[in-house]
Amino acid sequence: MRLETPESGDDTFSLVMAPVEWADIQELAKFARAGIEHDAEAAYVAQVFVYIFLQPRDLMKDPDTQAALAAIDRLASGAHVDADGGDVVLRLPKAQMRQILMMLGMAAESEDQAEIVHGAWPEKFPYPFPDMRFPGDYYAKLLDDLLDVLYKGSPVRERGGQ
Repeated sequence: MRLETPESGDDTFSLVMAPVEWADIQELAKFARAGIEHDAEAAYVAQVFVYIFLQPRDLMKDPDTQAALAAIDRLASGAHVDADGGDVVLRLPKAQMRQILMMLGMAAESEDQAEIVHGAWPEKFPYPFPDMRFPGDYYAKLLDDLLDVLYKGSPVRERGGQ
């Protein structure tokens, strides 16, 4: 998985994923949406994710969050696979890419808390942490690195995948 920076004068970043990574990212995106929606109504002690900048209600109302989730949904409905390598490419403006990377990172690093909340209140949070090919902490670190690329323009990093 890697983040390609835009050409000069363009604001569109490309998140390039191997098909196996795309499958995991789809699961993380579904889990992120369910977790944030749950957290918007849950008491602090029953929340799945840790929020730093925006609270869950504000995060779900944010236009960049909505656009990023819609882009994931569109991509999932007709996965755009590049003919040359089979990679799946998600293209988003910087603000939307930031939101999706942040949300996926929150989801990826929440495995322990998700198990606690799901185990304690399965009727209120019926979403187990996704069963993925790579562990959540792998994606948490990778997504954090990709956020660095997004903000600092540091070299594009690539890990795992095929």
